[in-house]
Amino acid sequence: MELRDSEADGTPSFLDGTLRRWEVREINQPILPDRAGLLAPPEFSGGWLLFTCGTERRRLAPLPPGWRQAPEAQLRRWCDDAAPARKMS
Repeated sequence: MELRDSEADGTPSFLDGTLRRWEVREINQPILPDRAGLLAPPEFSGGWLLFTCGTERRRLAPLPPGWRQAPEAQLRRWCDDAAPARKMS
C-alpha cells in the first residue's frame, strides 16, 4: 500500500484496509464566503479534508496542518474518523 498522486491531476490517494482507493483533497475556499457560517459548522471555517471513493465522500475538520506530508497510515486513520458528507439537494 502506498500514498501516491492520481495520474490525472496530482491528487493524493491511498488504499484503505479493504483495498479501496481514496482520493484526498484540501477544501479551504468556501463557495459563498459571506454565507459560509450558515452552510457549515464553525470547525469547517479553516478548511477541511475531503476523502472520496466512488460515490462515497467524507469530511474531516479542522484541516490538519501539514497533511500532505502525513504518512499513509495517518491518512487512513483520518479517513476512518471523517464524517460522511451529506448530499446537497
